[in-house]
Amino acid sequence: MKSLKLSLSVMILLMFSACTTLGPARPVPPTLDEIVSMSKAGTPAEDIIKTLKESRAVYAMTAADITSLHDKGVPDSVLDYMHKVYLREVREDEAERAYNHYGWYASPFGFYGGYFPHGRWRGGIYYGW
Repeated sequence: MKSLKLSLSVMILLMFSACTTLGPARPVPPTLDEIVSMSKAGTPAEDIIKTLKESRAVYAMTAADITSLHDKGVPDSVLDYMHKVYLREVREDEAERAYNHYGWYASPFGFYGGYFPHGRWRGGIYYGW
């Protein structure tokens, strides 16, 4: 009985430790003020975009927010990237919502679901072809 408890405890401990080591933690997305400070510090636009890509940051900004960031010195390429990421996420959310609402009737892949951009699988059974 004691060995059963010990082996069960070890199994549970291993399961929890495996969950914590699945991969590196995603970096914290920079705030808008941090993006402005990076721009004012002379950080190249490519490096700022790389930071945003690594953190998978999505910013829901109004036109006034974008104008304000532009006036504070954030490069146009960074603002374009941030806006494109936001639009992509909105499109994917709407596609997922439509798929969940209408089901397989609205899916171009039929009953089995399909791939959405960026590797998101939506739908039924994935056969791998």
